Amino acid sequence: MSEVPILIVLILGLLGLGGIWLAMQRGIIPGKGKVPSLAWGLAIVAVVYVIFGIIVPHSYQYGENPSPAPVPIPSTALGLYLVFAVVGVLTYVGTSEERFREFMGPIERFLSGEGIWEKGRGPMARKVVLVIVPVLVGLLVFQITYPKIATPTGLRIAHPTMPKKYEALENPYRHPTDQDLQKFTVEVKEGMWDAIIHPDYEAFAERLRDGGDVSDLIGPAYKRRIIYEGRDLYMINCRPCHGTKADGKGPMAGGFNRVPPADFTDEGTITTVTEAFALWRVEKGAPDLPAQGSPWGSAMPIWEPDLTRDQMWKIIMAEYDTAGVQPRTMEEH
Repeated sequence: MSEVPILIVLILGLLGLGGIWLAMQRGIIPGKGKVPSLAWGLAIVAVVYVIFGIIVPHSYQYGENPSPAPVPIPSTALGLYLVFAVVGVLTYVGTSEERFREFMGPIERFLSGEGIWEKGRGPMARKVVLVIVPVLVGLLVFQITYPKIATPTGLRIAHPTMPKKYEALENPYRHPTDQDLQKFTVEVKEGMWDAIIHPDYEAFAERLRDGGDVSDLIGPAYKRRIIYEGRDLYMINCRPCHGTKADGKGPMAGGFNRVPPADFTDEGTITTVTEAFALWRVEKGAPDLPAQGSPWGSAMPIWEPDLTRDQMWKIIMAEYDTAGVQPRTMEEH
């Protein structure tokens, strides 16, 4: 459900609330001077929308690390909040037969025409509402079902220039030291990494147990251990948006209608950048993107407060491996 259908639903509710209130004030519907429970129910749903659809997104623009723009709640989550509000109202109303009759009374009287037809303005007001509501419902259905026209993902491949302090960085796990490899060998002997299932690791572990020369196998096996750790971190922190297969189809991806998560399997995404560039994008997120050339079409959060740089390097290796692609290497001059 996008923002426009939600607004239409809100307008429908407010129109109904306003119409019933006006009819009661003018004596068209009995009950003048008393706010019906239906009005309270509609007001509660409207308040929920205002809080989660307007106030919360704009609240990210304030505080210690303000966002340059509102951060919208995924439309799927916003829709769920509204559904919960409606269910809560209906549950409360349904706990008492008297309360339920009071809740449904204005609707039944309006639809049946009871107490309206003898009033001079009643028939016309009723006809207007009965015309507007189907029209708005039709607009809602049209907005949800009509084919969307969107910019192809491939047209937003251009990347900003990363800060100079990142240019010289290299992933340390691509070039382990002798000390790293010796420590890894001891850990394998102790069975610390037996959960890794991959031919490169299994060949190394088997030859190590047999006492053979493992110099040609330790490098690939060490890489599998780093990817193993990185994949666990990826599944916890990155999978909700970028998906299990790194294809941009995670369970929360549907909430980003305007800026879908990047598909790392696409040869136009992470294969066109170095690992240092990927580190910058993970570490600093969308707020660090330069104003020049914007909008960049990114909803990437800042991961620096939640992940160490070592964890980010491991995640980056896992992303490339999961997507089945290789990072771009720095050109030598």
